[in-house]
Amino acid sequence: MEKINMGLTKKDVFNAQAGKGFKDAAKESVSGMLTGFAVTEVEDIDYSTGELKGNKTVCVMKVGDKIYSGESVVIARRLTEMSNMFTEVEIGEGIEIQFTEIKAGRGTATNFMLV
Repeated sequence: MEKINMGLTKKDVFNAQAGKGFKDAAKESVSGMLTGFAVTEVEDIDYSTGELKGNKTVCVMKVGDKIYSGESVVIARRLTEMSNMFTEVEIGEGIEIQFTEIKAGRGTATNFMLV
């Protein structure tokens, strides 16, 4: 997955660890103006052994004044699509979205749609 950062500051990315997760956003049906997002891959380390397990995709989204983050291939794909549809200026001005839960396999997955 390619690394993308549209409209987020280093402070936003740092604060993502203190924000809510995508599952919370979907359960609460959060909607608002998306003004920035990032997609990146980070090393997945087993902290008990110190061994590298591989890479994981992490996403950060700024909706209104709140930061949401998590590991989601679905969200990462959708954000990659958005980076091809909108300019950084358009994202900065805000794109209205709503988080949703969708059926996936035996459970649910978090997604979002343009409103």
